[in-house]
Amino acid sequence: MAYNTKKGKQQSGDIQFESDPTDTQIDFENDFVAIKTNAQQRFIVSGSFITASVAVSSSAGISAGSFSTLGAITSATVSGSGLLQGSGLRIDTSGVIGTAGDTNLLTLNNNQLLVAGQLSSSAGITGSAIKSDGHLTVGGSVTGSGFSAFLPGIVIDTNAQIGTAGDPDLLQLANGQLNVAGAISGSKGLFHVTNGTLQLGNEEVGSGVILKVRSPSDNSIPLLIKTPGHDTILACTGSGQVVVGGLYLAAKLNITGSNIDKLISVKSDSANPAFYVSGSGDAYISGSLRAKQLFYTTHKFSPGSDAIVYLRFDTVGIDTGATNNNKMVAPHNGKLNKVVWRFEGNGTGGSTTTAFSLHKGVTNQQQIQATPVATVNLVDNFIDDTTYTATFLDTAVFASGDIVGVSIDPAFDPGITVVTCVWEFDQNQ
Repeated sequence: MAYNTKKGKQQSGDIQFESDPTDTQIDFENDFVAIKTNAQQRFIVSGSFITASVAVSSSAGISAGSFSTLGAITSATVSGSGLLQGSGLRIDTSGVIGTAGDTNLLTLNNNQLLVAGQLSSSAGITGSAIKSDGHLTVGGSVTGSGFSAFLPGIVIDTNAQIGTAGDPDLLQLANGQLNVAGAISGSKGLFHVTNGTLQLGNEEVGSGVILKVRSPSDNSIPLLIKTPGHDTILACTGSGQVVVGGLYLAAKLNITGSNIDKLISVKSDSANPAFYVSGSGDAYISGSLRAKQLFYTTHKFSPGSDAIVYLRFDTVGIDTGATNNNKMVAPHNGKLNKVVWRFEGNGTGGSTTTAFSLHKGVTNQQQIQATPVATVNLVDNFIDDTTYTATFLDTAVFASGDIVGVSIDPAFDPGITVVTCVWEFDQNQ
């Protein structure tokens, strides 16, 4: 029978190639066809499977419900409702790649590669670019002697350094530690860093601010530091109060402690402590205290009339005119705060006025001047053995080096009289 001709229905047994009848054959059995070369069955077709003992390749693709191969299959396309497997590799039509013992090591989805097992490499993974429009998910671990990836512009090396091609060591990962070598910046939000400023809260950060915490309300506590043994080590309220040691809020700065605690303590290189305040209310200063401090002078006299008199310093009595006894040299700038007056004689019996005045003399003036710097007039019935206070305004001032004195112009003879003058000296000058 000639090639490619038909003579109707034919029946035949096995077919042998006349030039090589032993090695090249086509065997026919029930629901079974095998092609032999070199006396070996190379390709078998049965009712339930197709088997090949050598590699099968196709430029047009291979489509089948099931493949079982002892070698390898290469093609442009593999499709079907079953799976492709051989020599330890298994691929099903759902895009799952694995082995006979672990069938789902890799899963291929649209724009996604899922690795369920461990990804390892002794040579590392190196590339000039790794790009993805979707996600890269690794369920196990990534190990190797080297890992260098440029994810447009990002470089990761095996020393746990992360950076860019131009600056590869911006981040350094260590055990329990993250080192940032470059600047940190971010957009607005609950937490962000901009131009070296750390901000908590969604408000613009002003220039020159290093740390800014935005409280959600005046009644909130934006900062609270505590330990299991101390409820409040340090806290700041939204209203601007600072609390140390406990929730005591009576001022902008509040410190709570026991009577034996040092609530405030300050030291220096030469003084330890230089200053402290205890819970009992005691204060300690290792050096001198310079401040605006009060100074007191007392004066005793019995005028015998209702005439104006000048108080003497350092001796009992008064004078009707300013003399050397009626002056004091001011060691600092200051003012006369008040004059406290008490007498033992009879009062007026009616409403009268008694005047208290501050006098001073400046350079080239020998005595205090008759014209007062400031005067306070007290109007009262003036009952004996009663204390009266003449309080001066801030105009009753003098300078360091001035001579100062006080006069009293009573509306009656007060009899035996005691006066205390309260001065304020500014020791900072």
